[in-house]
Amino acid sequence: MARAFAAAALLLVLQQGVECVPASQCVSEVLQLRVGDQAPLHCNSYCPGAGGGTTTSGKELSFVWSRVDPETNHRVALDATGPKLSGVGLSCKNAGQYFCQCVPGGDECSYNVTFIPEIKFRSSPETVRFGSTFDLECVVQGYPSNRSMIRDQGGVPLPQQQGFQQSVYMTKNYARVTASTEGHMEYSCDAEVYYQDTDLSTAQNLSVKIYRPPTIIYTTEFLVRSGADYGKDARLTCIVEGSRENGFHVVWSWKGKDLGNGTKYEMQSESDDDQSPSSDQDRDVVKFYLTVKELKETDLGAYECRLSSDYAQESSQPAYINFMDVKPMRGIVDAGE
Repeated sequence: MARAFAAAALLLVLQQGVECVPASQCVSEVLQLRVGDQAPLHCNSYCPGAGGGTTTSGKELSFVWSRVDPETNHRVALDATGPKLSGVGLSCKNAGQYFCQCVPGGDECSYNVTFIPEIKFRSSPETVRFGSTFDLECVVQGYPSNRSMIRDQGGVPLPQQQGFQQSVYMTKNYARVTASTEGHMEYSCDAEVYYQDTDLSTAQNLSVKIYRPPTIIYTTEFLVRSGADYGKDARLTCIVEGSRENGFHVVWSWKGKDLGNGTKYEMQSESDDDQSPSSDQDRDVVKFYLTVKELKETDLGAYECRLSSDYAQESSQPAYINFMDVKPMRGIVDAGE
């Protein structure tokens, strides 16, 4: 009799389309996203009568979604009725705790959405003149709120400057630095973020180009003792100190016209590191020569040594070919024989 009653009850359940509700299938999940991720949330809420599916009796099931806003800590309803919630990863402002529930009668599931920190680290200006100051800016976006710190190449934290900002989703940190080394100065921005037992910390490095403009140390003067020196070659020298990495070069000119190698003029250069007045080993000393061939009286006067580089405006100094009784204008004298 008991078996017959149980069989009849089971037949009634199947005819009415009603199923026994199993234990909750919801497990609180922590999702680690990056800004721009297209990973949607899928509701795992069990719907009685659907056999764990998304339809029952040929009708779509309805789902209720809500979210706790981290900025206000208020729970708000979302405009979504399906089992999938899209667009969550498009912005870190979508972070927080989400809830979904199949209606009617489903259990409520929750999801904790976090965002791995995204760092934007830059120098202003990007290329810095030696001895000047520049600003480092580090912007970290992510969730939960994070602590950012700018460090020098030795790992020492740099003092924060005015303008520091922090919100639930973003930290903006500034540091001001003096360019004390020619070449490159290395920095890092560290974002320390922890969520429950999960370490989301990350860091980004930045290399700042530091340049020191080359300079003309001095130019030579060629003295003509008498008309007997005419017909001989006269050589002028322009000596430059700077880093070859910055790409500098010299152009000679006469009466506003740039000169080139030919039958009248010859230009050469050579390194002379022993002559450097600087103790900086990264600075090169280069001698640039201009030879005026078969000197004539009309060749006397001021020649211009014009220096330019990738990171500096042009500068120039004159180099003279004069009679000996004219007082030297500048630099070292190369006397004619």
